[in-house]
Amino acid sequence: MTDEMKMKAIEWLLGNDTGVSSKAMCGALFGMTPAWACEPCDSADFGRCIRFIRFMPDGAKDMIFKNLSSRPQWQEIIKRWDELANLYDTAKGRGIYKILSSIREQFRKSPGNNVLGRPEMTSEHCA
Repeated sequence: MTDEMKMKAIEWLLGNDTGVSSKAMCGALFGMTPAWACEPCDSADFGRCIRFIRFMPDGAKDMIFKNLSSRPQWQEIIKRWDELANLYDTAKGRGIYKILSSIREQFRKSPGNNVLGRPEMTSEHCA
């Protein structure tokens, strides 16, 4: 990780456009998986995530995605990132909630899984 990435990440964290999901992405940049590594739940959450990615220098997105890819729910979001980003850019976020909800439901129905991959946490932690 470059010094520029570190400084931009700190600048992001100290700003006022952060949320649980974008903070999880920032932690992933440093190779960390915080206990609250919540996936985005709606278009507002996703908006903070995409603005974080766009704020960061080149190369950060690949590092973040690599580090989050071990989490099944994030893996699905990463697979659909371009589709979600297109909805964010062209449809003012319409449709994002439906996709993110379907991903949460997919894992909610899986035995031994929950929304966040941790038995003690539920989607309400995303709020």
